[in-house]
Amino acid sequence: MLDTEAQLRSKKELIERFIAEHFANLSASADVGAEFDSYWEAQKQNALVTLSEDEGLKREALDKVLAHYLFTEKTPMRDDVIGIMEKRPPLRQRRSVADRVIAKIREFVETFIDGVD
Repeated sequence: MLDTEAQLRSKKELIERFIAEHFANLSASADVGAEFDSYWEAQKQNALVTLSEDEGLKREALDKVLAHYLFTEKTPMRDDVIGIMEKRPPLRQRRSVADRVIAKIREFVETFIDGVD
């Protein structure tokens, strides 16, 4: 099912990791849904920290850009992305850097937010 559903492909690795690392250790009385939700939230927060650190983004500002993206369903503008960077790239590199960060933001949303209910 994970390979056939388009929305689940980006989530496949995380789901398989949960099954491999956590599912076997759950007690029979454990609430699998709650355990998975907890795992998913931890992975989501780790991904945000990684994105923020890897790209040199101000964390609170990244949260605001993500919230605006989710509310408007419009991809963040390059200037918005450049504006949340701790150190702005040189003018020649801004377009490519901003496009890379926007792609990572889209990937984050696709993996952790879209289709997760």
